[in-house]
Amino acid sequence: MDLTKVNPIDWSLTPVDPDPNFDPEHNRRVIDEVVRKNRLVAKRKEREAQDGTRERVSAITTYLKSLTSGKTKSDVVRYFGKQEMTRLRGTEILNRLKYTELGEDMKNKLKSIIK
Repeated sequence: MDLTKVNPIDWSLTPVDPDPNFDPEHNRRVIDEVVRKNRLVAKRKEREAQDGTRERVSAITTYLKSLTSGKTKSDVVRYFGKQEMTRLRGTEILNRLKYTELGEDMKNKLKSIIK
């Protein structure tokens, strides 16, 4: 596909005369700003995912230390409680969905329902 030419399907949407106010430098600045913001969002999401992983690892470590030291003999569900286990599992599932196509599909469906 040649990106330098207008697809015949789009001819009706393409103006014959170029926009007199078009500024290529402004266009570059806008693109650079969008790329910069996307990178910041990606870093934030990665950090949030790592924080969630650290929380779950810390919780498991605490349980295993208690188990090996003899402070507890209960199973994982009883040690943390069903509510905390559900919260930890739910956070993990949400983080997985954020980074998959399924998550994007669900987000788009929710947007269409809200509109």
